[in-house]
Amino acid sequence: AKDDLKTFSGGAVYSATNNAPNYVVVSYVNASGYLSYVRRYATGGNGVGNVTNPDALFSQGAVRVSQGSRYLFVVNAGSNSVSFFRIAAADPTQLTLVGVYPSGFDYPTSVSYSPMLRVACVIGTGANNGLRCFQVMKTGLTVLSSWDRPTGLTQTTPPAGPANTLSDVIFSQ
Repeated sequence: AKDDLKTFSGGAVYSATNNAPNYVVVSYVNASGYLSYVRRYATGGNGVGNVTNPDALFSQGAVRVSQGSRYLFVVNAGSNSVSFFRIAAADPTQLTLVGVYPSGFDYPTSVSYSPMLRVACVIGTGANNGLRCFQVMKTGLTVLSSWDRPTGLTQTTPPAGPANTLSDVIFSQ
């Protein structure tokens, strides 16, 4: 079977600089599939900055877009926080920072979102490591403290991984 190339335009690609301060870099995807830099948005937090490891976060999900492209979440490992943005419906390159929230654990590396539960969860993998979840509303995030789950890894901040670190958190649906 031949794979058909899917065409896509009018969207955006998001990445994080992981610097101190941390930024979300936004690029537009045109009809040919090429990216054009649009701008960067301050996350209100810090990435890890100048760390000598090739993959300073040991992460698979430092930036997450919600299903339907309404929300954007970014971890700030250097300030132990997660940033929450709204994505403009008419133009996905336009972001509004809703807030910056403590991750509850050291060195957050990954964030995930469940549209069914309207919950975002962040995993921290430093010396104080674990999972913290938030109820997601368009006006902001509310900590679900009863969902906090320490993971009990023996680790340092910053982590001396990637062995014995947590690199991704996802929902099954």
